[in-house]
Amino acid sequence: MKSTNAVRMAICLSLLIGQLALPSPVSACSCVEPGAPVVEFTQYEAVFTGKVIAVTAKPSPAIALLGRLLSRIGQYPTFLYSDRFWGNDVTFTVNKSWKGVTTTKVTIHTGSGGGDCGYGFIQGDDYLVYAYNAQNGDRLGASICSRTTVVSSAAEDLSFLNTMPTLPLTPVHDYTWLYITGILLFVIAVCLLLTIKFIRRHRKRSIP
Repeated sequence: MKSTNAVRMAICLSLLIGQLALPSPVSACSCVEPGAPVVEFTQYEAVFTGKVIAVTAKPSPAIALLGRLLSRIGQYPTFLYSDRFWGNDVTFTVNKSWKGVTTTKVTIHTGSGGGDCGYGFIQGDDYLVYAYNAQNGDRLGASICSRTTVVSSAAEDLSFLNTMPTLPLTPVHDYTWLYITGILLFVIAVCLLLTIKFIRRHRKRSIP
């Protein structure tokens, strides 16, 4: 009887895992054809050129599993598919900004591609970015539905944008190295103190 139940349980688990492993259907991205540069410039919150220095994927395995489980029972919690949990964070060093960006470094959000209209930014490439307000205005986002493109293909846009004044950019300093140095110095100091303490104890024990 116990072996029969164990077999049934194994079969049920196998079926569940198999269902979760199946790809979920997604709708194709649907975009309205972007207008001329002069039109798009007025419709987006930020327009700038910059080099991609980092692309960080955001999908969480736990969120993905929860989403699949709920979808199997007919529930589609839209909050799970917001850009807080999905897509990519893309960090740029900004070369020029005509609107919305006033620092030499900025991070924007975009989808993973396919049905979410995400733009496939490549690290090391230069882009002209038309960005909108994402996450209730907390940050900027970009998609394939805009005139966002690599700089080498943006001649028409740059011809228009270069007739307009650029915004002054404030340098953004990266202090990560200071934190790392501080942690290393702290670890070294602790190791030295422990070593000194050990040596003193050893000397005391060795004295007759």
